[in-house]
Amino acid sequence: DAYISYLMILHSKLAYAKLSQAAPTSLGIVPATAKAVQQVDGDLEKLKLRACAQIREWLLGRINDLKKPKTNVQMVQQTTLVKMKYVLFFLNDHAPSVASELTETYADTMSRVLVGVFKAYHTALFKFVDESAGRTDVVAVEEASLKASMFSSRVKPTNAFALGDRDKVVENAVAPPILVHMAQAEGGRWPYEALFRSTQVHLVNAATSEYLFLLDFFKAAEGSNPVRVRELFLRIFAKTLSLGLEQLENYLCTCYDAIGLLLMVRLTLQHQQVLQQRRVPVLDTYLNRVLLLLWPRIYAVLELNVQSVKTAKPKKLGNVELHPHYVTRRYAEFVASVLALVPDAAAVGAGVYGHMAALRGALVELLDKLADSAHKTAKDKCVFLINNYDLVVSVVQERKIESDELFDELLTNSRDKFVEEELLSHYGPLIGFVQQAEAKQRTVGGGDATIPLDSAKVERIVKDFNGQWKRGIEHINANVMKFFSNFRNGMEILKQVLTQLLLYYTRFVDLVKKSWTRPPSFSNDIVTTQEILYEIKKYSRSF
Repeated sequence: DAYISYLMILHSKLAYAKLSQAAPTSLGIVPATAKAVQQVDGDLEKLKLRACAQIREWLLGRINDLKKPKTNVQMVQQTTLVKMKYVLFFLNDHAPSVASELTETYADTMSRVLVGVFKAYHTALFKFVDESAGRTDVVAVEEASLKASMFSSRVKPTNAFALGDRDKVVENAVAPPILVHMAQAEGGRWPYEALFRSTQVHLVNAATSEYLFLLDFFKAAEGSNPVRVRELFLRIFAKTLSLGLEQLENYLCTCYDAIGLLLMVRLTLQHQQVLQQRRVPVLDTYLNRVLLLLWPRIYAVLELNVQSVKTAKPKKLGNVELHPHYVTRRYAEFVASVLALVPDAAAVGAGVYGHMAALRGALVELLDKLADSAHKTAKDKCVFLINNYDLVVSVVQERKIESDELFDELLTNSRDKFVEEELLSHYGPLIGFVQQAEAKQRTVGGGDATIPLDSAKVERIVKDFNGQWKRGIEHINANVMKFFSNFRNGMEILKQVLTQLLLYYTRFVDLVKKSWTRPPSFSNDIVTTQEILYEIKKYSRSF
C-alpha cells in the first residue's frame, strides 16, 4: 500500500511537470517551463525509470509464479495482482511499451498454463468414462449382434436407450466439476455426458474468473475497452478452446449414443444461459461451435436407427412370439428418452421430430412384416400387434410424455379386430346370424323392419349358445390372460370382449322378439341378458 501511495505521488508530480498551461494555483507560471521544475526534471525521470524497472521485474516474477506446479492461479490474481493493479496503470502512462510487453507475456504464460491444465484434466478424467452405446446399439439390431454384445468384454449399461437418471446431469449443469483425485479414490465410472459437463463447467468457471480479472487488472492497459479485453481473453484461451473442440470432435467420430448427445446439447444451452446471466460474453463462439458439432452427429445417429428398422430382415430378428418383440422395447425406450429431452420441436427445430416420425413409420411397417411372417391366423397377428403397440403406449405414458396418437389409434383398431376374432371363434354362428339378419333388415326397410327368420336355425343357435356360453367366457378369459403380457391391457380387452358379446346377444334376442309374436317353443332355452351380465360381473371385479 505504501509503495502504491509513493507511485501515485510520483505519477502526480510527473503529470504536473508536463503541464503546458498554467494551473490555477501556479500564479500564472507554466509548470513545464518553470525553472524549479526543470531542476528536478532529471530526478523525476530517473525515479520514473527506476519505478518502471521495479514494476516490470516484480510483475514478471508474479507472472512466472503462475507457471509453477499446483499454483492456485485465481488466488495469485486476486490476492496479489488485483491489489497492485495501479502499477499497470502507472506503466501504461509512463512506459506503454513495457505495459504491452507485460500484457503479451501474461497472455502467453496463461495460455500455456490453461492448455496444460485442461489437457491434464481431460486426460485424467476421461479414464473413468463408461461407454454408453456402440455401433450395434441401434433400435433394430440383429439377434446375432445382440447376443454377441451381451458377451462382449466392453462395459455397457443395462439399456443403452433408457434415460433412467442420466438427465440429472442437466439439473446439476453448474455443479462443481468432478475432482480427479476423488474420482480415483472412488473408482467409479461416469457416462460421457457427465464428464463433458465437468470439463465444460470447469471451462465456464475458469473463463468467468479470467474475464473478470482481465477487466479489472488490464483495464488501463487496454484503455478500459471491453472489446480489447475480450480480444486479450481470446488470445489467452485460444489454444484451450481449440483443444476442447478437438477432443469433442475425436469423440463424436465414434459416438452412437443419441441420448448422451442430446444431454450434451442441453448442458451446452444451460452453460450459455449461465454465461449470459454472469454477463461474460467470451465463450459464445465456442459454445456455438460445440452445438454445431453435436447436432450433425445427433442427426446421423438418429438416421442410423431409422435405417436399422427400415432395412431389418424379419428372419434375423430372432423368434417372433405373441409377446412384445425386443425391437419394440428398444424403440419405446428410445422414443421416450428422446422426447423427454426434446419436448418441443420449436426449441430445436424439426430435425429431431422428423427423424422420430420416420422411425415410427418404419417400426409400424416392420411390425406388420413380423406379424405376417411369424403368425398364420388373423387373431394371432392381432395379439402380436396389440402387445407391441401397447408396450410403446405404456412406456411413453410411464415417462409422463405426451402420447403418440398414431400408436393409440393402432392399438384401438387392433383391439377391435381381436374382439371380433375372439368372439367369432367361440360364438361364430350367433354373430354371423346377427350380422346377416341386420343386413337384410337394412335392405328391407331399416333397423326396425320385421323379417322372417329360419326357425330351425334360430333354435339351433339358441340351444348351442345355452349349452356353451359360460364355457366360452371361461375360454375367453383364459386366452386373454395367456395372450397379453400387460395385465392392465388384458383387463381392458377382456372387458371389451365381454361387453361386445353382451351387445351381440342383445341384438340377437331383439331379432327373435320381433319375429315371434308369441314365445317360440325354444323360449325356455333362451339365456336372459341378466344371466350374462351377472356372469360378466364375476370377471369384471378385477377391471
